[in-house]
Amino acid sequence: MSKADKPPRRSPGKGKGAPAEEDSAPLQLTNATGQGVLELSATTVARYRRWHTRLAREQPFPARLGLTSALSGEGVTEAAFGLAAVLASDLVESFCLVELDWWQPGLTTQGQLEPTRALAQVLTGETPLDEALHPTSLPNLSLLPAGEIPLERRALLVRSPALPTTLNDLASRFDHLIIALPPLLTVGDAATLAQQAGDLCLIIRQGVTPLPVVRQALDEIAHLPVRGVVMNGDQLALPRWLLRLIPGG
Repeated sequence: MSKADKPPRRSPGKGKGAPAEEDSAPLQLTNATGQGVLELSATTVARYRRWHTRLAREQPFPARLGLTSALSGEGVTEAAFGLAAVLASDLVESFCLVELDWWQPGLTTQGQLEPTRALAQVLTGETPLDEALHPTSLPNLSLLPAGEIPLERRALLVRSPALPTTLNDLASRFDHLIIALPPLLTVGDAATLAQQAGDLCLIIRQGVTPLPVVRQALDEIAHLPVRGVVMNGDQLALPRWLLRLIPGG
């Protein structure tokens, strides 16, 4: 969906801003063929709304927001999908979820999407961008999965001039790009891809990511605009230096 063709604004609850958790409703998302691809509980919907509120508290929500992690298994694609769906459900702006992880792509499977219609095929010239964009039951949310590419070709694809060109094309069509990136400390090209993603958030899963590893991951992207750290899971006692990096913390 383009910026010029936007759906009517949906009211976020009772007209008093983002609803509190007890006023949130579950969210279900289907693909173009009507298959269920995402189901969020009311509690999860409320959590993503709080993320948005905190990320947009001191400056506007970015046109590009990249989500990354230190290690694998911290729920980056899950978080990016959930955040994009909730924001598209709540707001009039258009969103595209872009998966930039060819090492552990999951959007094609979760979204039950055609694997040959993906970003990899756009960058290699096999598929036009229009055909690789997958609509959803939310008219202002589209999905662009990473697709599959052989290991030996990934470094070339990461550095292809077609990648920034494609992302710029997407930015001209959508108000916001939510970009799922590979983990910084297990994929050598993750920091290179992060340079294409605009503002960044580091996803950490409480009890999974050791704090020294969080520091190391933040060092990898210290030269880039980092909005902060987002907790994926229950927040327990955290050191003061890390609390300062959590929006609203």
